[in-house]
Amino acid sequence: LEFVEGKPFTEEEQNLPVAVITDRVARQLFGTDEGVTGRIFKISIQEFIVKGVVKEASRLTPASYSQVYYPYMCLPGYDSGWGMNGQSINMGNFLVYMTVKDDDQVKALKREVQEIAHKFNTSPGTVEVNLYNQPSSHFEVALRESPTDDFSWSSVIRRNIIILLVLLLIPSLNLSGMIAGRMESRMSEMGIRKSYGAGSGILMKQVLFENFLWTVAGGVIGLAAAWIVLALEREWIFKLFENNPGSSVTDVHLSGEMLFSPVIFGGALVLCLMLNLMSAFIPTWRAMRRPIVTSLYEKR
Repeated sequence: LEFVEGKPFTEEEQNLPVAVITDRVARQLFGTDEGVTGRIFKISIQEFIVKGVVKEASRLTPASYSQVYYPYMCLPGYDSGWGMNGQSINMGNFLVYMTVKDDDQVKALKREVQEIAHKFNTSPGTVEVNLYNQPSSHFEVALRESPTDDFSWSSVIRRNIIILLVLLLIPSLNLSGMIAGRMESRMSEMGIRKSYGAGSGILMKQVLFENFLWTVAGGVIGLAAAWIVLALEREWIFKLFENNPGSSVTDVHLSGEMLFSPVIFGGALVLCLMLNLMSAFIPTWRAMRRPIVTSLYEKR
């Protein structure tokens, strides 16, 4: 989060009603996003002091997106579920993100969390807490369906094998058929080149290199087309997947990191290249095995 003014609240302020708000909220509350640090606003009946103002994050990043950030411990009754005037309060879900340096620190962190949970569960008069082998890595959280599921590669592969087969096999068959048709139309050309001494290996490399260039060009054009569509229709596209109807009051911000990830794009491009080369190899290899005479008299 990029601060426009002010600074984050500190650990010493975790019991105080201080808040960091976004520049959009500051403009809605005070008519400006400058010089609002120290001013007071209310959420329901609770007053908060503005500690800082940040640029609004994209709602496409739910782990960081919010409009108001404040320490949950400043709310009366946060630890009992009962607020002011004996009213019950719902604190909602709590998500904790922790950074670690290496595998040893991961193991130590898990042991510490398990010890704390065990002490809590052995205390009299408490409800038992089940953390389901948490904390979990970001990789595990992204691939499994529920936090209560134990992560295993076999379940991930079984769940995605049909999708992978559909995404890979159907395009592969289509590509192979298209390339076979193109090779049929070029058989006379290949026959002439063979008669002048071009070997099957040279012709094979030429065809595969042509497919390589077409795939690279298609990847670049596809990336540019995706950017254009997202730039023009991002609100409509991402609202199709929205579960929160109230999010329509905010804009969908797309940063450079969200539009282009070199690792993901490179991996997808390499996969397409491999798929294209495998699809082109079989029809090209079969065409190269035909006799020169047959190739020369092949009808276009």
